[in-house]
Amino acid sequence: MSNSALAKSPTRDLDRPSTAKTQWLDIDRIKSDANNPQTFFNLLPRLKFRAIGAGYASQYSGIRLKYKQGKWILQNFNGKFGGAQGDAWNIVKVLHNLDPKDKEDLKRLCKILTQASGGQISKTDRRENTAHQIQYVAPKKVKFVPNQGQLLKLSSIPKYADYNSEIGAATLAYFNRWQVGKAILQKYNIRPLFSVKYANGGFTQKFDRKDFAYAWTVGGVAQTAKYKRPNAPKGEKERPLQWSGNYVFGWKQLPRDLTEITVIIAAREKDTLVLNQHFNHLGIYVICFGSETVKMGVKFIQDLRNRPIKIKEQRSL
Repeated sequence: MSNSALAKSPTRDLDRPSTAKTQWLDIDRIKSDANNPQTFFNLLPRLKFRAIGAGYASQYSGIRLKYKQGKWILQNFNGKFGGAQGDAWNIVKVLHNLDPKDKEDLKRLCKILTQASGGQISKTDRRENTAHQIQYVAPKKVKFVPNQGQLLKLSSIPKYADYNSEIGAATLAYFNRWQVGKAILQKYNIRPLFSVKYANGGFTQKFDRKDFAYAWTVGGVAQTAKYKRPNAPKGEKERPLQWSGNYVFGWKQLPRDLTEITVIIAAREKDTLVLNQHFNHLGIYVICFGSETVKMGVKFIQDLRNRPIKIKEQRSL
């Protein structure tokens, strides 16, 4: 049992006979681990939350989940659920009518909150005259797995061209307008496209230096996501080759060895490339999703919050 999971100062002593040494729960740690949207979703399964701006809205008017000053807070102006509002600790207290000043109520409150956040509290009886060992096992950190395109089928089969070809030269000239060079294109798996064969019907479309195209992959060579034709008519400039699960462009390129970075969520892949080209040296990195209206999942938000980063949103250039 890790000592870090237990308080070193007597915040609350749940079971301490005078004849034996004991350990007790670190309530601040329990509250901290429960400070995420998923805890509220588990505590209030009847509420159907949807992502909005800086939080989540439920199907009931006046009930929202917001992130304020480092805490997730339930705003409840509706009166449902006994009028429960505030942080997860207070939600459990109101929903289950528990008094933290009472020893048994306090233990139950800690257990319910810990279970809702994915952790565990276990109690083991030892020999006579020995204190109960009350152990807190913290919930596992949620790991967001982006770009699961290998689980999906390609809607089109790409054939790539070399950067030394005419199509490759046209692609480099296009990105050179924003001073985006070959190195950053290769880092983000941008590749000139010779042709695309559509899975339905078998039609093959070829490209040339005037009507050139480029495609990009995310998460691996087999996971081609989209291709773009800059000179094509409006409405035909960009098409998916595959809708990759949890698509996040630029995710793999986020550094893992820096103590703190700023992450900007951009609107499009080109914006992402341009900003990364010019601002990576300042500790600013950029990612984007498959759509400007995509809803960021809870696992994605939690994984970002587990990293030493700041998050900003950037509108389309």
